Amino acid sequence: MKEGAGRRDIIKAGVTYVNEHHGGVKTAAGQKAAEQIATNGQWPLHGLGLDMAEGFPRVLHAGNVICFEPGVEVDGQMLFVEDTILITVNGHEILNPPLPYWAGDIERELAKRRK
Repeated sequence: MKEGAGRRDIIKAGVTYVNEHHGGVKTAAGQKAAEQIATNGQWPLHGLGLDMAEGFPRVLHAGNVICFEPGVEVDGQMLFVEDTILITVNGHEILNPPLPYWAGDIERELAKRRK
């Protein structure tokens, strides 16, 4: 996510990342998800704010705020994450708080909420 990037650049970078890290995925569901993301995953992108309400610019500029929602369906279950991202002169800043991605981190977060 940076100035000058377009929708195709973002999707290509996402697919490249998944392909480079696919070998480290240990579960069968994770392998299916990685394979699907790389071949036909969903890559919704849309803008936020008055200037970009639900549209997506042809090219990103500093000050754009966008939502990035990559997702995949595995064994009938839709899995996705949504990040709100500010495009800056030097790249980007993720505006939403980070979500846990690893199993142990998710379990710890759920345990905190059960108290």
